[in-house]
Amino acid sequence: MTKRSYMNAVVKGLKSVEDVDVVLFDSNLRNDEKLSCTPMTDLGDDTKRKRIYVRLLLSIDCRETTSAALDTVNLAMEMKDQGVIGIDLSGNPVVGEWETYLPALEHAKELGIPTTIHCGEVPNRKEIQAMLDFCPQRLGHVCCLDDEEWKKLKSSMIPV
Repeated sequence: MTKRSYMNAVVKGLKSVEDVDVVLFDSNLRNDEKLSCTPMTDLGDDTKRKRIYVRLLLSIDCRETTSAALDTVNLAMEMKDQGVIGIDLSGNPVVGEWETYLPALEHAKELGIPTTIHCGEVPNRKEIQAMLDFCPQRLGHVCCLDDEEWKKLKSSMIPV
């Protein structure tokens, strides 16, 4: 199964849910056209249905190649109107090299695709510094930072 076929199956499954109204976020909408956050759909006759708003991140796994990571970014761009709102870099923190995913993450940034990076899961000073320098929209974990890295993280105002 490819990432594309997997994501198509996920979207198809979400669209087939009947118990609630599933609203897939459309990243192509302008800010003034964004979805209302009304938790219920009024079906008339005092009938209401619960509504769920779905936003998806596509993951770049640390085991992937640069080419596979770029494919993930391009797929995220293609699926912006089907609930995909960003890219996540995750996986085994002792596998792979930052330089492998950097071209894909830079491409995502150029395309305006938000990024979340799992950072500082293990004490890898060089990688942590590079991830902080990249300035993603969000970081995950950040457990193994030294004092200087904590100061940099705090001053960057990147949400964790």
